[in-house]
Amino acid sequence: MKTKKILAFLIALFLITGCVRQNVEMEIGKDGKVNMTVISAIKKEYADEGEEAIVSKKVLEEMGFSTETYDEDDYLGIKASKQYQLEDISKKEEILVHLEDLGSSDFSDEQLFQVKQDNFLGTRYKGNFIFEFNGASAPAEDSEDSFEVSYKVTLPCKAKSHNADEVKGNTLIWNVTYGETKKIEYEFVMNDKSAYVYGGVTAVAIVLVVGIVIYLRKKKTN
Repeated sequence: MKTKKILAFLIALFLITGCVRQNVEMEIGKDGKVNMTVISAIKKEYADEGEEAIVSKKVLEEMGFSTETYDEDDYLGIKASKQYQLEDISKKEEILVHLEDLGSSDFSDEQLFQVKQDNFLGTRYKGNFIFEFNGASAPAEDSEDSFEVSYKVTLPCKAKSHNADEVKGNTLIWNVTYGETKKIEYEFVMNDKSAYVYGGVTAVAIVLVVGIVIYLRKKKTN
């Protein structure tokens, strides 16, 4: 039987409590290390009622995540983290990763990125994710209820392309709203040598042009 998605638990909990936080964050270093952090929490006043929303803890630990108690901003839940090597979770085949499955046995982290290019210019990676946030009714405008769902990635360089909602330096942020299926796409290059190659080609071209000009002038003088 297909395991229930963790977001389904959170949506059900939201209808009861109205205060849920679900954040996924990745940090990719220049050495190719990828740190993933997942936060799943609710308002402390509803912690007892929300115990079932943290059933993903066992699954996450079985997947190799380390877990700890999350206790910030009056929210209580779990914080899970895991470290990968970029080359180990990247393949040439394109795949759409469903982030709402993270925390359930439906989620596979064997491939999180696609290798789009791998040559002397560097390795181009593509992140292709989706966050489906359906099934919960939006609170009234004057309500204090909140459902914080987001994905954030910090890259080791400037993204070559992306569709992020917010950009802070090399950090891209996507915020998911009610009833939304959020497409998350971005590309970046590790060990990007294109600037050096293009710079070298330009320098050589300039030297050649200058040499030709000097040669023609000398020939004309003679």
